[in-house]
Amino acid sequence: MKTKILLLLLFIPFTLLGDNMVRDGVISTSLVRVVSNPEGYDGKRILLKGFLRRGFEESGLYLSREDAAILNTKQALWVGSVREGRENIEFPDEEFVMIVGTLSFEEGKGFGHMGLWLAEITEIEQVLKISADR
Repeated sequence: MKTKILLLLLFIPFTLLGDNMVRDGVISTSLVRVVSNPEGYDGKRILLKGFLRRGFEESGLYLSREDAAILNTKQALWVGSVREGRENIEFPDEEFVMIVGTLSFEEGKGFGHMGLWLAEITEIEQVLKISADR
């Protein structure tokens, strides 16, 4: 319960302030905004924060640890391929991360294992582990 409250507090400022351009055309936004309007971010480079879980047939960025535990793919994004030249990126498992990549979305198409994810972060440029209390 504490984690969900903490995550809400993390994402509320992004939701209230809207999107922000960070640099080089990267849009800093919230996972909530992207999941609720994936077509608005299709093909755009975005910076997101979320809970990353990677494993056999799973590579997802979730709103919370709890969503990852129950595989709530409806509120998550598939984490796909890395950008050419960035193959040395390390992906922490079961950690909160900040990730930069390009969103891929197509109406009616699922992504990831068995097409369970709504959209995909691909062409990943950066993944940074962050603490949950940020």
